[in-house]
Parts: sequence; structure tokens; C-alpha cells
Amino acid sequence: MQYSVLRSSEKVVEPMNVATDNLMGKFEDAVPYGGRYAITIQDMGLKYGDCHILTQKSDSTPVLLKVMAMWEKKTVKKIKAFRSNNFRKLCNFELENWCHIQGTVHEKSLPYNHKQNGFIEKYNRTIADIGRTLLCEYSLRWEFWEFAFTSSFQERMKRCFRS
Repeated sequence: MQYSVLRSSEKVVEPMNVATDNLMGKFEDAVPYGGRYAITIQDMGLKYGDCHILTQKSDSTPVLLKVMAMWEKKTVKKIKAFRSNNFRKLCNFELENWCHIQGTVHEKSLPYNHKQNGFIEKYNRTIADIGRTLLCEYSLRWEFWEFAFTSSFQERMKRCFRS
């Protein structure tokens, strides 16, 4: 039996201590190049993140590793812990190997227990709500969801870093 190692996240989290991710989709209407999924990756300390549109779930690991490596290079700090749900396509050898090499603890939530990964779940809900609002406000067809979601994500990032 596998037990969760996630702890309460109500304490103050330092930048680059905990990164978290979540995959949204499968969206019914693909974007013009075939994207049906959105993955968001966020640093819980900085509240900074990235959003990428994917064509397949299996594309999530390379994107995730690329983003985390970029963050570590830019901040010259190592990510201490990475939180994700127990998603099979994400919890694979490539990610586990990277975490082992980098010294990053991979914390997995229990299956079907979204409260343990609540920080990113709530954030994705906000992004999705803003994206749907943009689509309705400007009378756009659902196939433009990629632009609405990425625009709402970028707007949230701007708000985090405004003075």
C-alpha cells in the first residue's frame, strides 16, 4: 500500500521549495494544431507558473522537466519538492529519475483526493473560469479555448508581480 507524504500547505512556503502541477483536459474541441490538454506548473512560494497546451497526455513529462530545469537555471536554486497527483503518465521512470538526480522529493497525492493538491487545483479552476468568461464575453467559439486559457494564465502572472 502506498501512503501519501503530503503535508499541510498552510505554512509559508519559500520560493523554489515546492513546485506543483496539474493536467487539465481532455477538451472536446482540439485547437487548430490538435492540442486537447493544458498543463500548469507553479512554484508555491513565488506563485509563478507556466501553462502549456499539449496534444497528448504523454507529452506532459518532457514539458514538465524542461520547465523545472529552466526555473532552476534562472533562479540558481534547486526545487526541493515536487507535488503531483498520482497520474500514471506523469509518475514515470523519466520523472522519478530526474527527481532522484536533482535531489527533489516527488510527493504524490492519493488517487481521487484532489484536496491534497488543492493549491494547483484551485488555481486551475480560476484559470478555467477566466478562460470561459473570455470566450463568452467576446462570443468566441470553443475551439479558441487555448488562447483564452493562456491569456487568462498570463494575466494572472502579471497580477502576481505588479507593484
